[in-house]
Amino acid sequence: MSAGSPMKRSLAALRRAEEASQLLRGLGAPRPLLVADRLAVADPSLANVLPIEPPHEAPLPAPGLPPVRADAVLVGRADNYLRLRAFYLDARLSIAIHHGWPPRILPSNLHRGAAVRQRLVAGGLGDGRLTAPRPLEQGRGLLGAWLLEEMLPGRTVNVEEWPALAPLVAVELIGASLASDSTECSLEEVLPPASLRQAIDEIERQHDLGLDVQGLVHRARKLVGSEGRVVVAPTHGDPGRRNVISMQDGGLGLVDWEAARVRLVAHDLIKAVEDLDDPVAAVDTIASGLPPAAPRSISWSDQAAVACLARVAGSRRWLSRSRVASLLGRSAVSARAARNRQLTIRLLDRLLASSR
Repeated sequence: MSAGSPMKRSLAALRRAEEASQLLRGLGAPRPLLVADRLAVADPSLANVLPIEPPHEAPLPAPGLPPVRADAVLVGRADNYLRLRAFYLDARLSIAIHHGWPPRILPSNLHRGAAVRQRLVAGGLGDGRLTAPRPLEQGRGLLGAWLLEEMLPGRTVNVEEWPALAPLVAVELIGASLASDSTECSLEEVLPPASLRQAIDEIERQHDLGLDVQGLVHRARKLVGSEGRVVVAPTHGDPGRRNVISMQDGGLGLVDWEAARVRLVAHDLIKAVEDLDDPVAAVDTIASGLPPAAPRSISWSDQAAVACLARVAGSRRWLSRSRVASLLGRSAVSARAARNRQLTIRLLDRLLASSR
């Protein structure tokens, strides 16, 4: 494995964080790990008991990797920095690390996400079936940041379970958002004319989705031109299936808070339903479990459509990441960015068609 490989850089960054953490320094001596694609484990059997989707191949020795104290390390997919999560099973600890490399110094979102999570906990997250891991320690170095949390015992929710669980996750999460100093904003505040123009430009480029593009653009302009308001509050940012843990006590855990920030509440709604076969029906189910929209607010379905437009307006960032990934030969990153863009536009079309 080359000296510059993502796994080798990841384990080196983890080793530094372990030495900096008061809790992790006392967990025993570092040892070498076995590797299967993006996963490194101390024992091959661990690949099937972690709260992640296991790799397709068996873990094998990889000479030259830095030894670490963790039982398992999962390296995330990113085009210009490292993202990893390590698990310490006996101690029930998990550490997330964001790490750049020269000349890029990484402005990590890990600590901001932890602060937003605490605001949602104050709003009632954890009072019902949905909970979040507790942050225990955090640190920052020149090139990145780390966050040590309690590890939630359980497994990642599977594809078959998600249609029934997505509305439950969204209702509890959005309920906590609404209870944690939410505010109403005008449509122009959350989607100013320049952003709307960016969204429409991107929609008009989609000639291969089989959509009535001009009809979609007309409906989008009509929605944004209305006098209604939308709700803005602390949000998780990515409450999809892969970030939900089915826990041993029957509850659900919500992990990976690095995208958490204050934004349109309906952003979490669309992220929860975007992979479902019938996302519009799921939006209706979720809306029926939420408090009614305030008198001046547009319906939850229309707020979800506005969140789709806001996400598409940010697709220039996706396009930039896609181009960088293509230049680096990372076709999977480029394909995932295109898929996200197309999923959001399809959902927008269905939401606006259903609200006519």
